[in-house]
Amino acid sequence: MTPYEVKEIGGITVYSCFIGSLDRSNARNNERMAAMLMTKAVFGPDALYCHRPDGAPYVLADGREQYISVSHGAGHVLIAVPPKGLAVGVDIERWRETLLRVAHKFLTPDERDRYGSVPELLLKAWTAKEAVFKAAGCPELVISQIETFVDTDHPFAIAGLDRENAPRFAVHFQNSFPVIVALAMPLTHS
Repeated sequence: MTPYEVKEIGGITVYSCFIGSLDRSNARNNERMAAMLMTKAVFGPDALYCHRPDGAPYVLADGREQYISVSHGAGHVLIAVPPKGLAVGVDIERWRETLLRVAHKFLTPDERDRYGSVPELLLKAWTAKEAVFKAAGCPELVISQIETFVDTDHPFAIAGLDRENAPRFAVHFQNSFPVIVALAMPLTHS
Protein backbone atom coordinates (compact mmCIF):
# COMPACT_ATOMS: atom_id res chain seq x y z
CA MET A 1 0.00 0.00 0.00
CA THR A 2 1.40 3.36 -1.02
CA PRO A 3 0.75 6.11 1.54
CA TYR A 4 -1.10 9.02 0.04
CA GLU A 5 -2.99 12.15 1.02
CA VAL A 6 -6.45 13.02 -0.23
CA LYS A 7 -7.10 16.64 -1.17
CA GLU A 8 -10.01 18.44 -2.72
CA ILE A 9 -9.16 21.06 -5.31
CA GLY A 10 -12.02 22.86 -6.99
CA GLY A 11 -14.41 20.09 -5.90
CA ILE A 12 -12.26 17.37 -7.50
CA THR A 13 -10.60 14.61 -5.46
CA VAL A 14 -6.82 14.64 -5.85
CA TYR A 15 -4.58 11.94 -4.41
CA SER A 16 -1.01 12.97 -3.62
CA CYS A 17 1.95 10.74 -2.87
CA PHE A 18 5.30 12.14 -1.77
CA ILE A 19 8.15 10.30 -3.49
CA GLY A 20 10.97 12.72 -2.68
CA SER A 21 13.93 13.61 -4.83
CA LEU A 22 14.71 10.98 -7.40
CA ASP A 23 17.84 10.02 -9.24
CA ARG A 24 17.32 11.74 -12.63
CA SER A 25 18.34 8.61 -14.56
CA ASN A 26 15.43 6.62 -13.10
CA ALA A 27 13.00 9.43 -12.30
CA ARG A 28 10.39 8.65 -15.00
CA ASN A 29 10.35 4.94 -14.15
CA ASN A 30 10.03 5.70 -10.43
CA GLU A 31 7.25 8.24 -11.03
CA ARG A 32 5.35 5.75 -13.20
CA MET A 33 5.81 3.03 -10.58
CA ALA A 34 4.50 5.36 -7.86
CA ALA A 35 1.45 6.19 -10.04
CA MET A 36 0.80 2.47 -10.61
CA LEU A 37 1.09 1.67 -6.90
CA MET A 38 -1.11 4.61 -5.92
CA THR A 39 -3.70 3.52 -8.52
CA LYS A 40 -3.93 0.12 -6.83
CA ALA A 41 -4.12 1.71 -3.37
CA VAL A 42 -6.94 4.06 -4.46
CA PHE A 43 -8.94 1.88 -6.87
CA GLY A 44 -8.20 -1.61 -5.54
CA PRO A 45 -5.53 -4.27 -6.01
CA ASP A 46 -6.83 -5.38 -9.43
CA ALA A 47 -6.92 -1.85 -10.90
CA LEU A 48 -4.73 -1.22 -13.91
CA TYR A 49 -2.98 2.07 -14.69
CA CYS A 50 -3.30 2.46 -18.49
CA HIS A 51 -2.67 4.98 -21.27
CA ARG A 52 -4.67 5.75 -24.39
CA PRO A 53 -2.84 5.96 -27.74
CA ASP A 54 -2.56 9.76 -27.28
CA GLY A 55 -0.85 9.21 -23.91
CA ALA A 56 -3.81 10.21 -21.70
CA PRO A 57 -3.94 8.06 -18.55
CA TYR A 58 -6.95 6.15 -17.29
CA VAL A 59 -7.68 3.43 -14.77
CA LEU A 60 -9.34 0.14 -15.61
CA ALA A 61 -11.11 -1.14 -12.48
CA ASP A 62 -14.04 -3.50 -12.09
CA GLY A 63 -14.35 -3.70 -15.89
CA ARG A 64 -14.86 0.07 -16.23
CA GLU A 65 -12.61 2.86 -17.41
CA GLN A 66 -12.11 5.82 -15.07
CA TYR A 67 -10.63 8.99 -16.55
CA ILE A 68 -7.82 10.45 -14.43
CA SER A 69 -5.24 13.18 -14.76
CA VAL A 70 -1.72 12.56 -13.49
CA SER A 71 1.17 14.89 -12.74
CA HIS A 72 4.57 14.33 -11.21
CA GLY A 73 7.00 16.93 -10.04
CA ALA A 74 8.37 18.63 -6.94
CA GLY A 75 8.82 15.18 -5.38
CA HIS A 76 5.12 14.26 -5.69
CA VAL A 77 2.83 12.19 -7.87
CA LEU A 78 -0.75 13.50 -8.15
CA ILE A 79 -3.82 11.70 -9.48
CA ALA A 80 -6.99 13.76 -10.02
CA VAL A 81 -10.21 11.74 -10.20
CA PRO A 82 -13.14 13.66 -11.66
CA PRO A 83 -16.77 12.55 -11.69
CA LYS A 84 -17.70 10.50 -14.75
CA GLY A 85 -18.05 12.63 -17.84
CA LEU A 86 -15.85 15.50 -16.66
CA ALA A 87 -12.34 15.97 -18.02
CA VAL A 88 -9.87 17.67 -15.73
CA GLY A 89 -6.16 18.34 -15.82
CA VAL A 90 -3.75 18.58 -12.91
CA ASP A 91 -0.16 19.81 -12.80
CA ILE A 92 2.41 20.32 -10.05
CA GLU A 93 5.60 22.30 -10.54
CA ARG A 94 8.40 23.83 -8.51
CA TRP A 95 9.77 27.26 -9.46
CA ARG A 96 12.90 27.14 -11.55
CA GLU A 97 14.79 30.01 -13.18
CA THR A 98 14.40 28.35 -16.58
CA LEU A 99 10.81 29.64 -16.71
CA LEU A 100 12.14 33.21 -16.88
CA ARG A 101 14.30 32.34 -19.88
CA VAL A 102 11.57 30.49 -21.80
CA ALA A 103 8.54 32.61 -20.82
CA HIS A 104 8.48 34.20 -24.29
CA LYS A 105 7.87 30.72 -25.76
CA PHE A 106 4.85 29.79 -23.65
CA LEU A 107 3.23 33.13 -22.77
CA THR A 108 1.01 35.07 -25.15
CA PRO A 109 1.95 38.75 -25.70
CA ASP A 110 -0.93 39.80 -23.40
CA GLU A 111 0.29 37.45 -20.69
CA ARG A 112 3.82 38.84 -20.97
CA ASP A 113 2.37 42.33 -20.43
CA ARG A 114 0.25 41.20 -17.44
CA TYR A 115 2.75 38.96 -15.66
CA GLY A 116 6.09 40.50 -16.60
CA SER A 117 8.82 38.49 -14.93
CA VAL A 118 7.04 37.91 -11.60
CA PRO A 119 8.10 34.36 -10.63
CA GLU A 120 4.87 33.36 -8.88
CA LEU A 121 2.69 34.52 -11.78
CA LEU A 122 4.93 32.82 -14.34
CA LEU A 123 4.75 29.55 -12.37
CA LYS A 124 0.97 29.83 -12.05
CA ALA A 125 0.65 30.51 -15.78
CA TRP A 126 2.83 27.50 -16.64
CA THR A 127 1.00 25.07 -14.32
CA ALA A 128 -2.39 26.39 -15.48
CA LYS A 129 -1.41 25.90 -19.13
CA GLU A 130 -0.22 22.35 -18.46
CA ALA A 131 -3.43 21.53 -16.57
CA VAL A 132 -5.62 23.07 -19.30
CA PHE A 133 -3.73 21.16 -22.00
CA LYS A 134 -4.53 17.89 -20.20
CA ALA A 135 -8.17 18.82 -19.56
CA ALA A 136 -8.71 19.95 -23.17
CA GLY A 137 -7.68 16.53 -24.49
CA CYS A 138 -6.66 18.07 -27.81
CA PRO A 139 -3.17 16.95 -28.90
CA GLU A 140 -3.06 19.68 -31.59
CA LEU A 141 -3.39 22.41 -28.97
CA VAL A 142 -0.15 24.33 -28.40
CA ILE A 143 0.69 25.66 -24.92
CA SER A 144 1.28 29.16 -26.31
CA GLN A 145 -2.31 29.14 -27.66
CA ILE A 146 -3.70 28.88 -24.13
CA GLU A 147 -4.36 32.32 -22.62
CA THR A 148 -4.38 32.33 -18.81
CA PHE A 149 -5.85 34.81 -16.38
CA VAL A 150 -4.18 33.68 -13.15
CA ASP A 151 -3.99 37.07 -11.46
CA THR A 152 -7.76 37.35 -10.89
CA ASP A 153 -10.06 36.30 -8.06
CA HIS A 154 -11.42 33.49 -10.26
CA PRO A 155 -8.54 32.27 -12.44
CA PHE A 156 -9.46 30.88 -15.84
CA ALA A 157 -8.00 30.08 -19.22
CA ILE A 158 -9.07 30.12 -22.86
CA ALA A 159 -7.75 27.23 -24.96
CA GLY A 160 -7.34 28.24 -28.59
CA LEU A 161 -6.78 31.11 -30.96
CA ASP A 162 -10.48 31.77 -31.67
CA ARG A 163 -11.14 33.56 -28.38
CA GLU A 164 -14.91 33.85 -28.90
CA ASN A 165 -15.48 30.15 -29.59
CA ALA A 166 -12.55 28.52 -27.80
CA PRO A 167 -13.30 26.42 -24.72
CA ARG A 168 -12.81 28.09 -21.35
CA PHE A 169 -11.51 26.44 -18.22
CA ALA A 170 -11.72 27.29 -14.54
CA VAL A 171 -8.32 27.01 -12.86
CA HIS A 172 -7.86 26.28 -9.16
CA PHE A 173 -4.54 26.59 -7.37
CA GLN A 174 -3.22 24.95 -4.22
CA ASN A 175 0.04 25.10 -2.30
CA SER A 176 2.18 28.17 -2.23
CA PHE A 177 5.17 29.46 -4.09
CA PRO A 178 7.70 27.96 -4.88
CA VAL A 179 5.52 24.83 -5.46
CA ILE A 180 2.17 25.26 -7.18
CA VAL A 181 -0.58 22.77 -8.01
CA ALA A 182 -3.08 23.77 -10.72
CA LEU A 183 -6.30 21.96 -11.53
CA ALA A 184 -8.27 22.91 -14.65
CA MET A 185 -11.81 21.94 -15.59
CA PRO A 186 -14.12 23.06 -18.39
CA LEU A 187 -16.42 25.97 -17.69
CA THR A 188 -19.97 25.34 -18.83
CA HIS A 189 -21.58 27.91 -21.08
CA SER A 190 -25.02 29.07 -20.05
